[in-house]
Amino acid sequence: MILIYLCLITAVAWFSPEYTYMDEEYPYWLQQKHYIFANADKAEFLFLGDSRAKMGIIPRIIHDKAYNLALGGATPLEMYYTLKIYLEHHPKPLKIIIAFAPIHYTQMECWEKRTLYFHYLPEEFAYEAQKQIFLSNGIGKKQQIKDWVEYYQYHYYLPTKYMSTILGTCMMNGKRNIEIYNQCVYNKGYWENPKKWDGEGLNNGAKARVFLLSNCCDFYIRKLLRLCAKNEIPTYIEQMPENKTNFDALKTSGYLDMYEKYIKSLSGIKCIHVNPYIPVYDDKFFADASHLNIAGAEKFSQEMKSKYFKTMLNM
Repeated sequence: MILIYLCLITAVAWFSPEYTYMDEEYPYWLQQKHYIFANADKAEFLFLGDSRAKMGIIPRIIHDKAYNLALGGATPLEMYYTLKIYLEHHPKPLKIIIAFAPIHYTQMECWEKRTLYFHYLPEEFAYEAQKQIFLSNGIGKKQQIKDWVEYYQYHYYLPTKYMSTILGTCMMNGKRNIEIYNQCVYNKGYWENPKKWDGEGLNNGAKARVFLLSNCCDFYIRKLLRLCAKNEIPTYIEQMPENKTNFDALKTSGYLDMYEKYIKSLSGIKCIHVNPYIPVYDDKFFADASHLNIAGAEKFSQEMKSKYFKTMLNM
């Protein structure tokens, strides 16, 4: 009986539309997956990064050819494959701006819980990335076996990974996720966050005392930059704003100095330009301790427009 039940759940996961049971992060990843695989002939200005960039950069403010390809929780790994796929279906971008929170050079929090869970990458790239994670991070054989077991549970939509989600949502998330998907299409990848922060608490990056670079993140940011250089795409590494409380914590601990030194080390590649200095915004511009709200996104987007696009408004 239990086996029949598990087979039923697996069948539901295999044959039911994922948007009917996945959480609200999923439609952003799905919409982006559809976008990068869709053949197009228009050259664009691209923004790559994590949730700070996703919620902090409004393409419509910056340029009518701008598009936000950042993803919540993403690291350079996800953005490398995003651009690789994009280039197979689109003309090379006119310009790329990359912006990650410092913490996403130190950890890969979304690899299993989003990238694999949402089936964002084709199997060829997912398999390649999993092997590179092992190689870059020096994962031993015993742990590799455990991680491959995890990998294939996601790959085959097994109940161990999807049952609680399916049962918990009762397949009732479809309407909400379609609305989010359509909003993301309209906003050209931007994720609106209207919340107002109360100014309390540090974000995860500011809680860290030492900037401990992930070998895998370092491997993929350099691979991403080389891909940009190979295609002769002018590319800029930018920094998303911090509030003063978090910035001061990063500065006091010495974390910020280590981070700036690392970002500077990424310069020197053809077409690549880096800005290692994090701007500081007032609390009123934040939705929480990490992400800009709509007012903050408008402010930052205007600054990016002035800095990188003021001479291109008629393109």
